[in-house]
Amino acid sequence: MAHIKRISFSTVPTKLGCNCDRCGQWIKNIWTVEYKEGFTINYGIDCFEKVYKNSGLSQQGEKMLKKSLKYIKELYKQLDDYKNGKITAETDKGYQFAQTCDGGHYWKGKPYEEYKAFMIDECLPAWIEKQEQGLEKFKNINFKEEA
Repeated sequence: MAHIKRISFSTVPTKLGCNCDRCGQWIKNIWTVEYKEGFTINYGIDCFEKVYKNSGLSQQGEKMLKKSLKYIKELYKQLDDYKNGKITAETDKGYQFAQTCDGGHYWKGKPYEEYKAFMIDECLPAWIEKQEQGLEKFKNINFKEEA
């Protein structure tokens, strides 16, 4: 049995992936789970789902955890998309909205590179950290190693 301390998600190119510590399959979508007991495990999406489904969470608890994990995954993907250039001034709806806003929106008229740097360095990391802190409510759940 183990208690979750922190969970993070990353999507990496296939060559930079790793083996799932649970099943040994090569993974590029990685849930890294740090446990309070002092160890860290990298899971593929399917294996981590099996681990938390075997944790004794109620249906509502499982639903809340799954929703939080999905949002964290989306935030990490968005951060990656900013970093690798998939999101541009032409495709960034947040930036485009700010440019068309009346009423003095802070980003109106500012260069996209400044907005992008803010999203990469401040905004998205803060949202990710807040969501990861939200997983604290699951800290007393026992997560079993084997499903």
